[in-house]
Amino acid sequence: MTSGIERITMMLANMFANEWKDALDSILISADVVEIPGYPRVERASFVLAQAKSRQSNTASLKLKTFGLASLITELEALPPDTPLQNYGIKNGAYTGSCFVLDGKLVGCEFVERAPQRSFHLQDSDQFVRSIRACLQHGSPNSTQKNRSGEGRTYPSFCGRGIS
Repeated sequence: MTSGIERITMMLANMFANEWKDALDSILISADVVEIPGYPRVERASFVLAQAKSRQSNTASLKLKTFGLASLITELEALPPDTPLQNYGIKNGAYTGSCFVLDGKLVGCEFVERAPQRSFHLQDSDQFVRSIRACLQHGSPNSTQKNRSGEGRTYPSFCGRGIS
């Protein structure tokens, strides 16, 4: 059985050059490329379009690199909203995204730069644990609590978010 990556690679080879073809090709041939579990799946064009527009807005505000997003939006706007598309989720160490297929042809793709992983130093981890403990003891986000001596202390904004 042919994998999703192999299918997309074959479709890409039959396409004319465009602004994202080379970028997608580099992901597909990368040593660490994998299919995202749960894909392919079928989604309506209207749903994919709404997601793509949201992703375009969010990635711009986060200043993350993308490719294929603008041209995918253009392609999707030309399709009837209820058009079923096959969505192939693919990622590597640098990008994560999807390729969309209609009637055996690659309609477009959307890939977003993966945010760099943040590592904590031991000192940061200790501070984080102390902050969590303070949240558990004192409660509300960005609250100022006074101790017995009357000194106020403001607790971090993540206090109270899913911590019990």
